[in-house]
Amino acid sequence: MKIPMKKSCVALLLGSTILMTANADNSPVLNTVSYQLQAKQWVRVDSAEVTVSVNATVKDQALTQLQQEIISKLNQMVGGDKWHVNDFQINPDASGLQTLSWRVSARIPWQSINTLQQKITQISQKGQKYNIENISFTPSADEKRQAMEQLRQQIYAEVKQEIVKLEQDFPNNNYFVHNINFSTSQPVLNAAQNNMQQMTMLKMPYPQQSPMGRELMLDASVEIGSVTK
Repeated sequence: MKIPMKKSCVALLLGSTILMTANADNSPVLNTVSYQLQAKQWVRVDSAEVTVSVNATVKDQALTQLQQEIISKLNQMVGGDKWHVNDFQINPDASGLQTLSWRVSARIPWQSINTLQQKITQISQKGQKYNIENISFTPSADEKRQAMEQLRQQIYAEVKQEIVKLEQDFPNNNYFVHNINFSTSQPVLNAAQNNMQQMTMLKMPYPQQSPMGRELMLDASVEIGSVTK
């Protein structure tokens, strides 16, 4: 069976893969049309994942108090209880004091990023050093979830259009969705681009809305089944 290619970016891998063979009571033969689809969407990022390193020295008996003080300072800096500890180490130094090293992260609103370096400098003091390690402008879990739902709907709509086209071109067959497998991919900034982005964001005044974003992509392997009417 020869089927003309679609006039679109979708490459149709048309086959007549026989998944069932006809038996004695004339069961219908299932054929499939297999092809790939890709949907893309630019997602504006309204917050950034910020990682801060904390290095402090304290007497052993004051360790619990210091931990509470550090978290309190970080929460006050951005407003609310946002920070999560990623890495935590305590080591004694030669003087008998305890050296505490933390790596903490939080999702910080776009409007707060440009004052972050100033605030980090303000809360640093003798025996407590705070430093911004990384600022990653990647979509949040909710932003990704919403974008992926929209991309799936876009692919479903394209599959429906393909079925309509096949039914018009080959009216003797019934067509239906046999299988769709999704996979995701996302372009990633290299280290140089990411560092440049961080430096720019920390130094420049911010507009009301974030100009930052990421292009999310959803790939789909589609199989349309057909049986003769």
